Amino acid sequence: MNKVFSIEKTSESKVIYLLGIRITIKRKNSTKNEKILKPIVATKNEEPKDEKNKDERPKEEEIMLRSDNIKSTLLNLGCGSHYSKEWTNINFSSNSSDVISYNLNDGIPAHDEIFDVVYHSHVLEHFEKSKAHFFISECFRVLKKNGIIRVAIPDLEKITRLYLEKLEEENEDDYNWMMLEMYDQTVRNYSGGAMKEYFSKKDIKNLDFVISRIGQEGKNIIRSIQNTPPRLGYSI
Repeated sequence: MNKVFSIEKTSESKVIYLLGIRITIKRKNSTKNEKILKPIVATKNEEPKDEKNKDERPKEEEIMLRSDNIKSTLLNLGCGSHYSKEWTNINFSSNSSDVISYNLNDGIPAHDEIFDVVYHSHVLEHFEKSKAHFFISECFRVLKKNGIIRVAIPDLEKITRLYLEKLEEENEDDYNWMMLEMYDQTVRNYSGGAMKEYFSKKDIKNLDFVISRIGQEGKNIIRSIQNTPPRLGYSI
């Protein structure tokens, strides 16, 4: 369901596009047959820049994270409820002392080059394209030389293939879910979007299929949204 890109900050460069975002990188020890998901390296001198949004970067008074006060040099961005207490975690909102609340549209509230790893999963696709470029440039800004950025995003190719499969099968429930996977996450402009509305239904006829797509954690998400205990004969 995901595509994962690992990008290492080093000295050689090449241009690729990640979700339509121009990034200067080069594969490490690349060969003609190397797959796209192999580790990729990026240059410190030619890292993604966003002069247009330069003034939007966190001001000095907004910087919360410095090399002398961070919990860890491992940074998890947009972590939601999935995080390790051993990492430095930032999310748009927080209900935990282990997660810093900050609007990542405004950048990353940290000094330059203080993290060894920057990680975010299913976050990038929710940014507007102009903001996404700025977000990636911020990831590089706070990353140390030879540090690694690891990015997980939805695998559009697999989603599209499954969508066509469900269309051929004329399976309306599964088809409707695949439509959500393709469009809701990329055009969503309010929390939860159409997926949250789908999860709110008391009788999700294709529950097993949905859980197979979003993972077992989806059971807790659905239960939380419905705010009802599991019913006899219908276990979530």
